[in-house]
Amino acid sequence: MCKNLNLKNTDAVQFCINIILNPECAVFRKGKNWYCEADGLTITINSSSCTIITAHRHRKKTSLPQ
Repeated sequence: MCKNLNLKNTDAVQFCINIILNPECAVFRKGKNWYCEADGLTITINSSSCTIITAHRHRKKTSLPQ
């Protein structure tokens, strides 16, 4: 997670918890996982064990030149 989020000297789990607790965080379930999206991040949580599986930053979409 640290590599995906570019975190250095930061507790990745606590960082994700803070994002999840953000009132603007969108939480939804898809299949066997919960997804939390806020601040340009997506955090994936296993629904049965409630463990953080992964976290990724959203990629900026680039438009193709016309």
